Amino acid sequence: MSMLSPALNKTVHFLAGPSNTSPSVLFIEKIIKVSFGSFLWGYACLSIQRLPNSKNRIRLILMVGFCGLILYFVMTDFLYMRQVASLSLQVPQIHVLASCQLGRCSLLIGCTLFLQTFCSLPGTGLFFMVCIYVFGIWSLIFSASTNWLPLKK
Repeated sequence: MSMLSPALNKTVHFLAGPSNTSPSVLFIEKIIKVSFGSFLWGYACLSIQRLPNSKNRIRLILMVGFCGLILYFVMTDFLYMRQVASLSLQVPQIHVLASCQLGRCSLLIGCTLFLQTFCSLPGTGLFFMVCIYVFGIWSLIFSASTNWLPLKK
């Protein structure tokens, strides 16, 4: 385990990205990355499963490669996903939910229920759970704000 631990720590710190942004934007950005990445991972796994029985193997190999490339760019992008997260926080309902612990937990549950519709894609659930750990979403839920419920203005 001692040989694996430094590589795992470097990967987690790389995927965490720069932390010079507000915790709400960081949380929404990571939720978007995890849900979109899980969908892409499931589609790539489905294409790999179909590969032995397919007549268009080259097309499927290109699709898997394309999904992998998009997945890499989604997981390592810190500019455009952050802009999408900032724009989504301008919606009042999302801003209220992202400002408290219970709201962030409900956003994570909502994301999980949304991905449940794609449950037929293989590997989606496992990738989702691993990404929640790697991106540190649980720590963002419980450590970013001290209030459980939204504050009244």
